[in-house]
Amino acid sequence: MRLAFSTLMGVLWCASLNLVTLAHLAVGTAVSFAALALVARREHAASPAPPAPPAATPSPATTAPPSRSSLSRALRLVPFTAFMIAEVVKSCIAVARITLGPIAPLRPAILAVPTAGLSDAQITLLANMITLTPGTISLDVSPDKSHLYVHVLDAADPDAALRPILTSFRDKALEVAR
Repeated sequence: MRLAFSTLMGVLWCASLNLVTLAHLAVGTAVSFAALALVARREHAASPAPPAPPAATPSPATTAPPSRSSLSRALRLVPFTAFMIAEVVKSCIAVARITLGPIAPLRPAILAVPTAGLSDAQITLLANMITLTPGTISLDVSPDKSHLYVHVLDAADPDAALRPILTSFRDKALEVAR
């Protein structure tokens, strides 16, 4: 399962670079595999110590399947990934219209996105989601962690520019990183 996911990530890596070579596929797959191994190792280290094994070691056929929490976490990533791909495509189209369309004055802005009620992991995920979306970039988190400062390429209406971040992006960050 890990190898299949890592290979998929390698393919996505090649697609993002627009270079489909065996070397790029191998690097993308290897980096993804290593990252998954580190995460699995960290989760294993953070989990409580298992109870003492019984006198007889169970055979591989009787070992328990992966826990429901691991499976549900993995399944939450599927709609999240689809959401992020859709948002990146929509943003790419919007940025292409701005850059390739008729010359119009841009109204860049730095917006303060409220982050009250979000954990550090959720704030980090939200910041990364924003930065991955063309036309926006996360700049900083306020010292009291109450706001995330975001640069927006064109914000004629700052409230309208904040709306998708406060609704869909925030909801997805809450859902995935709980």
